Amino acid sequence: ETGYTSGIDYGILLNYINLGNLYLNKSELQKSLIASDSALVYSKKLKLPKEEMEVHANLTNTYFKLGNYYEAYLNLKKKDSLNNVLLTKDKQNTIEELAVKHKTELKEAELTLKNLEITKASQRFNFLLIVAILVVLLGVVVSYFLIHKNRKLRMLYNKNIELLKIFKNENTVGSIGADSDSNQKLLLIFNQLKRIIQEEG
Repeated sequence: ETGYTSGIDYGILLNYINLGNLYLNKSELQKSLIASDSALVYSKKLKLPKEEMEVHANLTNTYFKLGNYYEAYLNLKKKDSLNNVLLTKDKQNTIEELAVKHKTELKEAELTLKNLEITKASQRFNFLLIVAILVVLLGVVVSYFLIHKNRKLRMLYNKNIELLKIFKNENTVGSIGADSDSNQKLLLIFNQLKRIIQEEG
């Protein structure tokens, strides 16, 4: 109900403002004063400084045409005062809007920076994880290679010992002065080496 009443009052206010302008343009100055005074009452009642400033502008022009310069001056001062209030209010609103905008942008920048730091930390962790996995795999490969090589060297060592024993046994059987015996021993050693090489292969 209050909103409905205010809506009606605002409509009446606009009608009085328009009537004041109309009578002023037609030089019906007394009617313009009556309409503008009524408009002033409603603008103050509804607390609308912008409309009140417009009414004071009409009254300034009306009193000026009537030759009442003092009243024209007073209304001009009220109009300028309201204009300054509106400008100050607009500036304050602009400052507040800029402050809110700056605060929002600052929060967005902080959020972007945090996301960037999280991304970098994640990339650093993934890199270190990959390096660690590669180091472990390299260790496994090297260990396997060394164990396998050590096993082959051990087998070769054992076979060399076996070959040395065979050679010593052949020396104890008889002298190696004759060519035929020497050839047989060399052939035996050759066959033994061949067998070892084939087993290694």
